[in-house]
Amino acid sequence: TGRIFRKTFFRNVCDLNKTWFVLRPNATMPSNVCGIIGYTGKERVLPFLVSGLKILEYRGYDSCGVAFQEKNALKVIKSKGEVDRLIEKTRELKSGAVTGIGHTRWATHGKPSVTNAHPHLDCTGKIALVHNGVIENYQELKEDLLSRGHRFASQTDTEVLAHLIEANLEKEKDLLQAVAEALKKINGAYVIAVIGHDFPGQIIAARLTSPLILGFGEGENYIASDQPALLSRTKRLAVMKDGQIARITADGIEIITIEGQKANYQKILLQAESRRVTKAGFKHFMLKEIFEQPETIRNGLRGRIDLKKGIKLGGIEDCLERFSKINYLPIVACGTSFHAGLVAKQYFQKLANLPVAVEDASELVGFSHPFKRGQPVIFVSQSGETADVLTALRWARKKGIFPLGLVNVAGSSLARNTRAGVYLRAGYEIGVAATKTFTAQLTAFLLWSILAARSRKTFTYKENRLFLKEILDLPNLVSQVLGQEASVRKIAWRLAKAKKVYFLGRGMSHALALEAALKIKELAYLPAEGLMIGELKHGPLALVDSETTMVFLIPDDENFDKNLNSLNETAARGGEIIVLTNRAGGFWRRFKADVYQFPQCHSLLTVFPMAVWLQLVAYFTADHLGRPIDKPRHLAKSVTVE
Repeated sequence: TGRIFRKTFFRNVCDLNKTWFVLRPNATMPSNVCGIIGYTGKERVLPFLVSGLKILEYRGYDSCGVAFQEKNALKVIKSKGEVDRLIEKTRELKSGAVTGIGHTRWATHGKPSVTNAHPHLDCTGKIALVHNGVIENYQELKEDLLSRGHRFASQTDTEVLAHLIEANLEKEKDLLQAVAEALKKINGAYVIAVIGHDFPGQIIAARLTSPLILGFGEGENYIASDQPALLSRTKRLAVMKDGQIARITADGIEIITIEGQKANYQKILLQAESRRVTKAGFKHFMLKEIFEQPETIRNGLRGRIDLKKGIKLGGIEDCLERFSKINYLPIVACGTSFHAGLVAKQYFQKLANLPVAVEDASELVGFSHPFKRGQPVIFVSQSGETADVLTALRWARKKGIFPLGLVNVAGSSLARNTRAGVYLRAGYEIGVAATKTFTAQLTAFLLWSILAARSRKTFTYKENRLFLKEILDLPNLVSQVLGQEASVRKIAWRLAKAKKVYFLGRGMSHALALEAALKIKELAYLPAEGLMIGELKHGPLALVDSETTMVFLIPDDENFDKNLNSLNETAARGGEIIVLTNRAGGFWRRFKADVYQFPQCHSLLTVFPMAVWLQLVAYFTADHLGRPIDKPRHLAKSVTVE
């Protein structure tokens, strides 16, 4: 098989401005998001597995489980629900096992249950396997295995792999080769980790599209789905490449391709220290991440903006000339990233005189789109693993576009599969609802649009120095909003009682209205909708009654008077009205509305204080209702199922 044992490690690369890796044109797409953890070495494995799963729980919390190598047999412990239940099950267990794997699940095949939880076993109970992905041809494989006498315990697609490996071990005496032969029969996407009773001290891991991190220690080695699970143990990390299989032992890590050729892993760019993964005294990760935004915005600006030299984004400066020659710019994203794209549309159009089309990635593939060869297209995903975005990326590449990326995770699929782009520098975001990554996206898009404006000769640093100063002051602006917690709580208590909630805005504030409604839906489980203020008279006004709460986002900009007229029309028809604005004045007293002020700033920057204010509203509404804020039902952090 050609063993390659590596004990070297990679230095932390601090400059994330550099252009990232080029996509292989035949890359396939990731599937469901689950958390995988593994360890082999000299210490007791069980405490590491359960603590690692707790860190990875944001990747799935329908069920979880661990498997480890005892002297006489494999031991498997599984639980439905959150990792805390598994922790209770294993708290008193005094296992001396030093090799094991764990998994936290977000269900795709088979309902959440102990039976369907990973790890899954073969018929003999000597092979245990965990899996992140979808096996598209599992039904065909399962029927064949059933005809050969194999017995299945679960409804999952994953279990077929355990039985395929079992069948291969009747011929192969090497676990790595048995896994490789099994994977050759699989259609779909996967990251797997396998242990066997007859192969002590070994973990076999393989990946196709979904990420798998390798961790290097002294006399011990690790695997995990994401960096946070390993950073408390080692900073020496690498990522496996697509189509690779690894044998992990305490002495080293051996890598081959699925065809059996020697291979090597790829160094990873560390994002943050492990201390940032804790709640740091906050009730929820989401609240902590909301309050981290002054720092994350400052990180997004650091080294990228200078009052004399202007904007510097090293990742895209080599391709800026393309922006001076195009007639329009497509931005492709989903969910919160899509809303960030709607704000970016205003930035590019107002600053660079560049029309923008914001495309929902889930609706793009297969439809006619006037992409031109060489056309720059920006793909946006905070995780870099969003399946719809990556599918759209593959489809668009076939049309010859020039793919650019905006992503938070170094080494992610999006970062590796685009020609150039910008990192957000937001650090780890554990809460399922995006908060600091949203304002980090706004920050990056703002700088990007200014660079594009410079290349199109519609923006000069000398004439706009005051604007640049206000951008540098954004962290302080956001900090002022975070100090309004008491007033935000009052609004949250009222929204928690509302039967209908509508957020209304125009232009950039309409994008925030959509984002606020999304946050209320995913966190508080309340029906909410984001509306265009200008569309009220074209239908939505019929919804207004005494049980309706309307939140108007009315910044002090060129549309203020129009928005005020629409507010007046709504007030005349009843309903509870809340206004968020930065225009002060006694005229507000004539409206039957509760008016909340955010600090004065440039009209293009109002999205930052409004976004943070709305995040706090959503958080405290959900908290008042007792919702599981960091882990809302049916949702996972990265949407990697199409």
